[in-house]
Amino acid sequence: MFYVLELSDYTGKNPLIKKLRQLFPFHQKPYRVEIPLCTYMVLPVYTVNGSISLKKLRRATAPYAHRLVLPTAAKALDLPHFNADFFLDAVLFNTAAYLLSRAADAQRKLSAAVIDHNGCYISGARQLLRHASEVRIFTDYPELYRLASDQTIDQFGADFILCEKSYNTAQIDLIVSPEETPKCIYTQHGRYTLENETVKIGAGFRHTVPPGVSECDFGAALVKFEGHKRFMLVKSEHLRLNDRIVDVARSISLQPIAETNLPATGAEQPASPAVAKSQPDSVQEPKQSTAQP
Repeated sequence: MFYVLELSDYTGKNPLIKKLRQLFPFHQKPYRVEIPLCTYMVLPVYTVNGSISLKKLRRATAPYAHRLVLPTAAKALDLPHFNADFFLDAVLFNTAAYLLSRAADAQRKLSAAVIDHNGCYISGARQLLRHASEVRIFTDYPELYRLASDQTIDQFGADFILCEKSYNTAQIDLIVSPEETPKCIYTQHGRYTLENETVKIGAGFRHTVPPGVSECDFGAALVKFEGHKRFMLVKSEHLRLNDRIVDVARSISLQPIAETNLPATGAEQPASPAVAKSQPDSVQEPKQSTAQP
């Protein structure tokens, strides 16, 4: 079971209600929500004009920290909470594999690459072997990929090309970079970033997502705590390119990227191997909803 933080903001003028909510922000007890997919607990919290004692909030949520799903409006509070990065990793590689599958052409062999400095994304990289004739791995720990070599060959009939010193991206159609923040995919058109808010778990499940919570975080919680592994197959229908959201199926085509060298150290962020050099704008968090008594 997991927990969802619920923020109810008071913006009224009644001084008594305002004082009570400031003194007792956790007056209401947690309550249970049952849906067909799972049962989870809601932790209701009162705020006044959007503010609350962070010290009190941290103390109240501490027992649930690693199982606590935050609404988007609460992420700026820097509370310990459930981390959905593993789910974003899966969505990133699913999306990259989808792009390769759409571009598959008997007239031209596709080439892909994964920037994996720490050797953590072997499983994701294997997905790309289903649709690319070669997959280069830019890593500081090639021995981790060599240990998995036999299984990779048995499963896909091919192995990775390990690049340790120079990260040359010439003639690669698509590069997956899960270690960057935000996680991204490079093509000849530029750097496409995957963001929490653009991930959708499917129209059939959208109505089950708690108010204010992103579908990505909710889907990750369903996988982690309820065992709904089917959501690990989710791909993103949209990515961000610079200052706009683009449709993956309609707007992204693959062609070999021009030659560019990437830094060979995990401490640095990889330079963009694509033509477009501008970075995507930050996403503005949606404003917190308000509730009058």
